[in-house]
Amino acid sequence: MQSTKFSRGRRTRATSAVKTLVVVALTFSAVSVTHAGDLPSGEKIMDTYIEKSGGIAAYKAVKNRTTKLSMENMGQKMTITLFQAPPNKMAQIVESEMMGKMRQGFDGTTAWMMSDMTGPMIMAGPQADMIKKQADFDQDYNWRDSYEKAECQELTDFDGQPCYKVQLTSKGGETETRYYSKETGLLAGVEQNQMGMSATMKLKDYKKVGDIMYPHTMVQEMGGMGSSTITFESITVNTDMPDETFMPAEIAAKVKAESGSGDKHDHDHDHNHKHDHNHNH
Repeated sequence: MQSTKFSRGRRTRATSAVKTLVVVALTFSAVSVTHAGDLPSGEKIMDTYIEKSGGIAAYKAVKNRTTKLSMENMGQKMTITLFQAPPNKMAQIVESEMMGKMRQGFDGTTAWMMSDMTGPMIMAGPQADMIKKQADFDQDYNWRDSYEKAECQELTDFDGQPCYKVQLTSKGGETETRYYSKETGLLAGVEQNQMGMSATMKLKDYKKVGDIMYPHTMVQEMGGMGSSTITFESITVNTDMPDETFMPAEIAAKVKAESGSGDKHDHDHDHNHKHDHNHNH
């Protein structure tokens, strides 16, 4: 596959922007030491979160989701619009005065990025893997499809409240840590490695949208880059969302040009649409 050529400075800014995009995607006293035998299982905590946040039936009723966010990072203001649809489609539009408009997404087959600096790009490697992971629409309630283990390690203090610390191990062997509020059962925070950097997300201000509880504020701390607060301005579900949302014409043309033929991509799209059909039924 051919790669788009641009200057090292532009590549650095684009890579930094991708890290900042780790949007896709989720608080009160210190607690005493708790023995492992007194702790609920990791599986029980995960399943309780699904129940407390709305339940499996409510999650399955969501056919797509649009989230509009705003944030300020290192003095730079950004607006982000996130589109998601099952089983694994995602597109993000980020706008800022410094970077202009930047888009990235995954249509179920191809991870891509497009910006004023780079033009249309087909993503590969760790960046593509990160985008694909973000695109998993059903990961909240279908967590067993992605993770082989959920281990409750302790009851600890996180962001000023007692939380169960749960380590998740993916089927690929990667780990991440989640904190679930002992009081509400909701997800209070996530610690994970993103593109070689440690990241902590603190989730707050839960509100109901339809039948599901979603956080409306996230404080993100990434490596030594300081913290940024992301505000969820609006969350809407089950709206009109055409396929072009996830595969812009510019990206489709680049896929066709780099593959030498559109046949394979068209076949993959047909397969993915069938998957969508099966998901909805």
